[in-house]
Amino acid sequence: MQVNITREIILDLVPVYLAGDASPDSKKLVEEFARTDTQVASILAVGELELETQTPEPQDLEMETLIHTRRRVSHQAWRLALAIICTVLIASLGWLGTFLAIIFWAFYFINRNKLRELLFR
Repeated sequence: MQVNITREIILDLVPVYLAGDASPDSKKLVEEFARTDTQVASILAVGELELETQTPEPQDLEMETLIHTRRRVSHQAWRLALAIICTVLIASLGWLGTFLAIIFWAFYFINRNKLRELLFR
C-alpha cells in the first residue's frame, strides 16, 4: 500500500516540527520532503530562525504571577470581611441600616466583577 504524502500534509506537520513535538518519523518525513521542496525548506528555515531570535521568558515569571495572584486574593478576602462587618454595623440601625446595607452590597458586587477581571484576565 503506497501512501501519497501531499504538501498540505507536510504543511500541517510544520508547526509541530518547529515546536519540537513531532515524533521521529514525522521529523524524518518533513525533513525528506523539505529536501525536494524549496518552499517547505524556506518555511522551516524561517521558522527555526524565528525560534532562535525569540526572547526567553523570565525564569521567575510563574513565581511572580503566583505571588501577585495570592496578594490579590488576600486583598479580596479582607474586603469581604470588611463588607460583612460593615453590614452588621449598618444592619444594627434598623430599617435605615437595611437600606444602607443593600446599597453597600450592590456596590460591592459591582466592584467584585471588576476585581475578577483584574485577577483572571
